[in-house]
Amino acid sequence: MLPGETVAAALRRLGGLGGHKKKGRLREGEEEKKETSNRDADKLDKLTALADRLVGIGEFEIYQQTYEKLTYKLKGLTRGKAAKMLEEEKDDLDMFAEEFDEKHGAEKDEDKDNSRVNDVVMWEYKWDNEENSELYGPFNSQQMQDWVDEGYFKDGVYCRKIDQEHAPFYNSKRIDFELYT
Repeated sequence: MLPGETVAAALRRLGGLGGHKKKGRLREGEEEKKETSNRDADKLDKLTALADRLVGIGEFEIYQQTYEKLTYKLKGLTRGKAAKMLEEEKDDLDMFAEEFDEKHGAEKDEDKDNSRVNDVVMWEYKWDNEENSELYGPFNSQQMQDWVDEGYFKDGVYCRKIDQEHAPFYNSKRIDFELYT
């Protein structure tokens, strides 16, 4: 990448169509162009792979990032902020607060074995996403899905798993209860 260039612009520059190819004998300068285009193809492949990996971990704005912005982020990561930044990204992507269970509600192995007897996921919900709103539940996943299908939660309600007492509530429109039945 060149200074001031975004990832998208670098990809366009490296992956350009190259114009029309001339037929006939190669001249001295044309062989040199082939080597340059091979190097550009390698750079294009590498940049594409790196951008794809970043998109894969949730960095969706990577194509709009400039060379300077990426350099700044890399310097910050090398100073020990990598773990903190990755943890924050995981929290942002963790829709069902699964990481929350591991940190705050880790049970002993014996307790987990006993809870396997009842694999039904239970939910509680409230109509408003306010701390003092009345909680309803527990209800199993099938019952919650039935209510969603019947249109009972037309505007959505705020739900969480019953065993996650301090976990945040999520809108029922974003939860697929069928995954838990």
